[in-house]
Amino acid sequence: MKKLILLFIAIFFSLNITAQIQRKFIGQELGVSKFDNVYTSLERKGVFIQKISFDTIMLKNTRFGGFLWDRVYFEFSNNILMAVTFVDKEYNNKQDVEHKWETLIENLKRKYNSYILSENNDSISFDDDKTRVMMSKEKYFCLSYTDNVMFIKLMESEKNEL
Repeated sequence: MKKLILLFIAIFFSLNITAQIQRKFIGQELGVSKFDNVYTSLERKGVFIQKISFDTIMLKNTRFGGFLWDRVYFEFSNNILMAVTFVDKEYNNKQDVEHKWETLIENLKRKYNSYILSENNDSISFDDDKTRVMMSKEKYFCLSYTDNVMFIKLMESEKNEL
């Protein structure tokens, strides 16, 4: 009986050791945080907020992952936070972003290596069924975290509009 209990405890801890993809950003959680709460919380923190539309909030010059990002977009669906996208300024040549790209790739792979979905020279994506992370350095350098369930529901809803 003791061996069985120890086995269950070992399994429980091994499940918790596997890092799930991060879902909280500047205190706001994907799939949970509501638009008004996010807006008020960020305002209280003294963050300069620009409301783009009824479903998007933009921040400027925000630190995340050890780097300063030109813009951060909080995107909502049905008033719930669906995605957070960090965007850097447009760059003239890819050498301008190589250090940032290599550092972030290394850090993301260290945390989420078992969740790599696809990878090529200009983009990488990770997925743990709940959250998708995509990073790209095509024209703009961006890093995006999206709630999968919410995104799929939004796409289905938009398809049904046709």
